[in-house]
Amino acid sequence: MSVGDQDKRIVYLAVDKQKSFDKAMSLISGVFDGPMQSYMAGCKFNDALHASGWGGPDLIDEVISLCPGRTMFIDLKLMDVGDTIINTIRHYYGHAKLLVTVSVHCSAQAYQLLNKEFPELEIAVMGVPTDIKHEEFINRYGMVPFEAMEKWYGGLVSEYRSLTKDQIAYPNRYAISSIDMLEMLAEKFPVVNPVTPAIRDNWMKTQNQQRVVSSAQALIHGAKRLVIGNQLFNGNPEVGISAHESQRLTAVELETYFQSLVVA
Repeated sequence: MSVGDQDKRIVYLAVDKQKSFDKAMSLISGVFDGPMQSYMAGCKFNDALHASGWGGPDLIDEVISLCPGRTMFIDLKLMDVGDTIINTIRHYYGHAKLLVTVSVHCSAQAYQLLNKEFPELEIAVMGVPTDIKHEEFINRYGMVPFEAMEKWYGGLVSEYRSLTKDQIAYPNRYAISSIDMLEMLAEKFPVVNPVTPAIRDNWMKTQNQQRVVSSAQALIHGAKRLVIGNQLFNGNPEVGISAHESQRLTAVELETYFQSLVVA
């Protein structure tokens, strides 16, 4: 059984750290028109949404015109009372299909309000950034990241079910999951789809990320979506890997994984 074209769209392009609209659009176009085009689920935005003169909903509209039918991943890691989060999302809702990160530390009531107000919104719960080392995290919380995520998210799910009086309900469909959380999510929360950042294949440098994983290994361990930025924008010129070559190599990694799923 082959994997359908829609099912191969698993990569969100991380459009961060760009200083101009033209540069951002050029980079997006270069990836979506290049070797990775069959694997692109959409674009992820964080700091670009706040860019003066070209960020926010206008940016989303322009990207959707360039990449129709894709999901816009609004990675604001929202953490506040429900009404404030709703007012933030209203700026973007209706412009495109949205995936939005919301902190695991928000109340169950906030999640209930979000699901009621925005029935088509995809929510990704977020708990532990990938630039925190295991040692630092243990010093702060007395447990490793996956243990904390299990505790925090398990508590949120329990509270949400109590609030909604639905004992099989989940407040979200997606969860931001570094490599060290994938096994736990598969075992404890199998209906939740992990979205894995900090993808660094073997030709890339780790840079500011601490808990990294290759694209294929993330998928093998249970990731359903990948967030990739620098690997597709820049490659690794220090070892002779251009951005285009890095895109090609990433596409090969992904296609090899998908081919391994084919049942003879």
